[in-house]
Amino acid sequence: MTMIKRILLTSSFLLFITFVAKAQEEHHDEGHETTHKKHSIAIFLGHTHVSKGVRENDRKWLVLPSWGLDYNYHFNHKWALGLHNEMIVETFAVEDSGGETLERSRPFATTLVATYKLSEWLGAMFGGGGEFSKEENFGMFRMGLEAGIELPHNFELLFTTNYDVKIEAYDSWNLGMGIAKKF
Repeated sequence: MTMIKRILLTSSFLLFITFVAKAQEEHHDEGHETTHKKHSIAIFLGHTHVSKGVRENDRKWLVLPSWGLDYNYHFNHKWALGLHNEMIVETFAVEDSGGETLERSRPFATTLVATYKLSEWLGAMFGGGGEFSKEENFGMFRMGLEAGIELPHNFELLFTTNYDVKIEAYDSWNLGMGIAKKF
């Protein structure tokens, strides 16, 4: 898949999320009182994209399956602080910022992330943490967007995209979909 096709596919996906969430916001029942839930736990299925992957001694764009498990504490309707965890379920090689090839065996990333709700359905995330693998560990920074569609019984359908900067290593971005339970 060429880079242009990936960009078009990602842009289309994000536009779809925007239209669905905006439609939900417009049809939200204004007279219905909801209680503010302080906690949420979410599970995600995603794909992590690495532009500097190495396969068969050739640099290639890698798309790797990943799982995520997030916990968030919501201070109010605008701010939340959470522990976001992600595991890439494959072993892969990547070219680091110095041109060296690094092996990564099912790396696990954990980050402390602050989320600010830009609207009722869209949040901006930023934070830091680390990526851990048996070969080597890296500090990292994360920024991203999360769109949520409310479902009955305090569930929420989530769409997320994150950009991760692994310090002195490599960068990746993730596109995921998940479900959260608020309590």
